[in-house]
Amino acid sequence: MEQPLISVIVPVYNVEGYVQPCLDALLAQTWPKLELVLIDDASIDGSGDVCEACAARDSRVRVVRFPENRGPSAARNEGVRRAAGVYIAFVDADDRVEPSLLEKLYRCLDETGAEVSACGADGLALKGGPAAVYNRAEAVRCLARGVPFNMVPWGKLYRAELVRQCPFDEAVFYSEDLLFLYTVLKRARRVAYQPDVLYHYTQRTGSQVQSGMTRRKSTALSAHDQVCTDAAASFPEAVEDFRQLVLEADRNMAVLAVKNGCEGGRTFSYLKRIQANVRRHFSRRALALCPGRKEAARCLAWRTRFLWTVWGKLFPAELVKGIPFDRQAFCCEDLLFFYQILRRAGRIAYVPDPLYHYVYREGSLVNNGVTSQRCTVLSVLDGICEDAAVCFPEGEACFRQVALDTAARLAMQAVESGAEGGLEDCLQRFRADIRRHFRWSAWGLCPDPKSGAAELALLAGVPVFKILSAAYRLVKRLRQKRRG
Repeated sequence: MEQPLISVIVPVYNVEGYVQPCLDALLAQTWPKLELVLIDDASIDGSGDVCEACAARDSRVRVVRFPENRGPSAARNEGVRRAAGVYIAFVDADDRVEPSLLEKLYRCLDETGAEVSACGADGLALKGGPAAVYNRAEAVRCLARGVPFNMVPWGKLYRAELVRQCPFDEAVFYSEDLLFLYTVLKRARRVAYQPDVLYHYTQRTGSQVQSGMTRRKSTALSAHDQVCTDAAASFPEAVEDFRQLVLEADRNMAVLAVKNGCEGGRTFSYLKRIQANVRRHFSRRALALCPGRKEAARCLAWRTRFLWTVWGKLFPAELVKGIPFDRQAFCCEDLLFFYQILRRAGRIAYVPDPLYHYVYREGSLVNNGVTSQRCTVLSVLDGICEDAAVCFPEGEACFRQVALDTAARLAMQAVESGAEGGLEDCLQRFRADIRRHFRWSAWGLCPDPKSGAAELALLAGVPVFKILSAAYRLVKRLRQKRRG
């Protein structure tokens, strides 16, 4: 029986130091009937020249060079248009593959009658699993969970006609692979997986994935919307897994935006867009799928309600006995306690049923003015922020925002209702706390404009803060008078 032609599509962009080993590995495949379609996406280094030299030496290689950068989706689509094979595989130009990659993927696909076959990969966190064949709904659920195969186009072999029915969205520059693979699996009747590690992913420190926030990277939000919206109608059993995946992706984008900056210096604007996306896809069931204690700590930092207090939870007694409450903390002592629990706990489980009913009392300590006992919250948050900087750096900015917001709110209450120990001393203390925890990355996570303005005013000085609070009180009285 004649062997079918396999087309391998390789988008290339500024990978001069990586592309040659990648091409060597592809040309050394044990599957002899193949073609390489290399799409140089207007590289500004020598990547395109490396590709041209390879094509001059081997007739199985074809090179297409874009005059301007168009992104990975356009590059892969062009490769699909040029491909002559019955089957198509995608390989990133900075990765490496085993010589048996194509042969094993084809055998797996052919023996199972599947339209897509996938293999194991290393270089990134993958859970893997045993060899299996999945129907359409099962394959989509695997994609949503990231088990056993990953949510990228590489490390897989596709029937060419299936790929041609599902072009990459060229308006999406990040998470385009998730959108593509979801569309493919939605059409595929069977997907086969074999666990041999045949693909080696390369994590590059200078890659675009690890850069700050840009207009192109923000197109991932559109991809997330499309997948979650369609899954809610077509695969409701997988939608919460997709939402959890989106929440995690949004968190990663927010961290990179704060850590590495944003295009045009618009950090606050991008963070607000990410926040809107989180709110759009947030659900308690999605949050319950949070995979580990670091993610739980991030949820605590983002002030997800069910993680703030000790009530509504069940703890192993030996764990609780090893973490006594701080006797000097009279406010947010439960936050400190639960933060320490998260440091020791291996896993946190969540049941979304509303089984606990909180009673809001106007005469409680929390709602009874600014006292020395309430101010102990400042030392609680000081300790958490210092510890999080070491143990949970991805949540540090969020915890610092909690500290900023708490100090500003206490200051507003002190001005409105008075403060134990004198207003001026209290405001100076709150200002010192604002100065200690202020970072632009933390301030950018402020939940509302009023709090953000109060934090900046207190940072500027007590007189400025008094002017702002007086303006707020005037607006409040005018609104009350208008309603009355």
